[in-house]
Order: sequence, then C-alpha cells, then structure tokens
Amino acid sequence: MFRHSGCHVVVALAAALAPPAGVWAQAEIPEGYEVIEIARSPWYVRYPRINNCGQIVFDWQYGPDGNDREIFLYDNGGLVRLTDNDVYEVGAWINEAGDIVWSRETLPPNQDQIILWRDSREWIVDECGPDEMTITPRINDLGWVAWGRGSQYGCFIGDLLLWDGVRTRRISERNDREDYTPAMNGLGDVAWVRMDACAIPWTSDIRFWSEGKRMTMPSARIQLHGPTTNDRRQVAWDGDGGIEIWEDGRTRLLTDSGGVPHLNNLGDVQFWRPGQYNIQCWLYRAEDQRFFRLVDDPLAQHSSGDVNDWREVVWHWGYGPPERRHGVMFLRRVRTGDSQFDGAINAGDYRDFADCMTAPGRVDRLCDCRFLDLDYDGDVDLGDFARFQNAFQGP
Repeated sequence: MFRHSGCHVVVALAAALAPPAGVWAQAEIPEGYEVIEIARSPWYVRYPRINNCGQIVFDWQYGPDGNDREIFLYDNGGLVRLTDNDVYEVGAWINEAGDIVWSRETLPPNQDQIILWRDSREWIVDECGPDEMTITPRINDLGWVAWGRGSQYGCFIGDLLLWDGVRTRRISERNDREDYTPAMNGLGDVAWVRMDACAIPWTSDIRFWSEGKRMTMPSARIQLHGPTTNDRRQVAWDGDGGIEIWEDGRTRLLTDSGGVPHLNNLGDVQFWRPGQYNIQCWLYRAEDQRFFRLVDDPLAQHSSGDVNDWREVVWHWGYGPPERRHGVMFLRRVRTGDSQFDGAINAGDYRDFADCMTAPGRVDRLCDCRFLDLDYDGDVDLGDFARFQNAFQGP
C-alpha cells in the first residue's frame, strides 16, 4: 500500500572495552567538536535522528495534551515544524535524501498510519483500523521503509513489514511473537527484535534479514532490544548486561552496561550509560577505541539519540518534576574553514568554497557545504568568504 494522503555464527563474549577506572565520571568533548542546544520545552522533545547532511528530526509534545505531538526538522540552524494537528505523531527517522517517516495515530477512530514525508508532501505507506497498530518505522538510503504491525490489545503479536518502493512484504516469520523496532542499512538489510512478551520473564532475540535470508544474532543473553546496523553489516543491540556488537559471525561485548546503541558506517556507537543518579550520553569511537562521555549533568537524563558518519551526535535530555524541562542537544563539528578536516586550511578548502558558494539567504540542505557556513546563517556567501580569507593558511 502506498497512497498520497492529499497533504502538501559463533558467540564470543569477550571482556567489554571499558575505559580506565574513573573515566566514566568525567565529561569529554572530542577535539574539533562543540555541543549546542537546538530545542527546549517544558514538554517532551524526544527521539532525535540525524543524517550525514546534518539534518535532524524529532517529535515535540506541543502543549500539555500528551496526544498532541508534532514532527520537527532542524537543518543547519533552521527549525521547521512539519506537522500541525492535534494527533499523536512520534518516532521520526530520516535518510540521506531527506526523506522522513514517522508513526501517526488519529483519534477517532484509532487509525494508525505510517507516514512518509518526501518532496514536502505526506504519503501514507500503511494504515490499519482500531484493532491493529503500526509502530517504529524506519527508512534507509534506498528509500525503503520497515515497520511493525500487529494486534492492538493483549500481548502484542505482529509482523515486521518492508516496503521497497514497489510492494510491501512480511520479512518476519509467522509466529506468536512480537516483531518490531527495525533497523536498516543502505544495503537493504534489516535487523529487528523478536519478543515473547507473554512469557514470564519475557524473552527476546535479535533477528537479521539479508539478501532474503533470516538469521538470529548469537548472544548468551535472553532479553535483547534496540538493534542498530550499518553498511559494514555490523549489528549492535543492548540487553541484560550491556551492549553487544556482531560482526563477521562473532559477537563481542562493547560495554557492561548501557543501552539504545546507534551505529554509523565507521563503526562508532552512540549510546547511553547510567550514572550515579541518572543516565548520560556517550560516544564510542571505533578508530581508536575511545569512549567519550559527552555531558556531565548530575540532574538530567541524557539518553536516546543518533550519530552520523561525520561523528556528529544528537540526543535528548530531560528534567522531571517540578522543573519539567526537555530538549535536544547536538554535538557538531566546529567550523574553521577546514572543510576537509585534514588540519590545514589551504587550496583544497578554497576549491570546496568555490563549489559551495551560494547567494545570500538561507539554503535548505547545505549538506557537506554547511562546514563552510562559517557564520552559521544558513548560506555560504561573501560574509563566510571574509572569514575564510582570514583563516587561510596557504597552498
């Protein structure tokens, strides 16, 4: 179903790569990066996702009514509200082309929908009636969409569906399990959770679908969730006892605690890890096996987010009552004029500047050219060139 809505295998559990004692308690920002806040509200602002163009999507509770949640897009300093209604919309995801998917629940008649935002228009990928629900959509760089669909009541029993731009098919097995929370890479692979929600205690495993074949990720743990995958065909997830990563048929333990990992195509992982009284946002950098605690906040919860291939990270944070504050943080690259990030501002960067030059005025999707928007005003113009000249170091 795709309709225009009419709107504009070996288990190797080695020791975790834990940093030295005491490091967990200190915040450390990677060199060449800075942290800014891009949204703040007394109501929930959650689940930010980022692509390699630096575009960030998230949902925002727009007032005291918990059923009124809207989808927002942040693009190089500009914040755009994509939806404007009084229904529940959550779980936005964005790909490299700027296509976005999310879940929508209309009231009445309790009709769930999977929405695709493409070329500034809404499309309905799937919808179901009051006895079923659609959850956790994801989109990859091929434009494929995956999501869970199942029963509304009792123990959730459902299927994992995949739309490849032409047809929708079920890629999970027919069973009495809950198949949900997909993750996709640019190769068309899908990882997801298969859970027996009615069991006491509940159990789950991570499934992986690649080139038409299904397999179960090897793990010694029995309560797994939050899978993520990348174009290297790595798969990571969290469970009872930390974060695991599977690659080339082997599973290893990355951390002995923490959750909701997100992989980029470099093998870096953004995740949260519990502190003394809260949870904090972390980045594992695969290149040198370093861990960075990105925030040192003893009061707020800094949790689920995402990381792109520029190692830029987004996450949401929140204070509970009585303060009730929430927001989205962004670890972004510092803009110095070094567009190639090779430590020099030279002729190579000059050529990049010439290719990126725009007229004055905000430009959507500057993508890699955003690193030459040195005054952060949404364009690459003569004002940025003046700054670039002052920073230029030679050939």
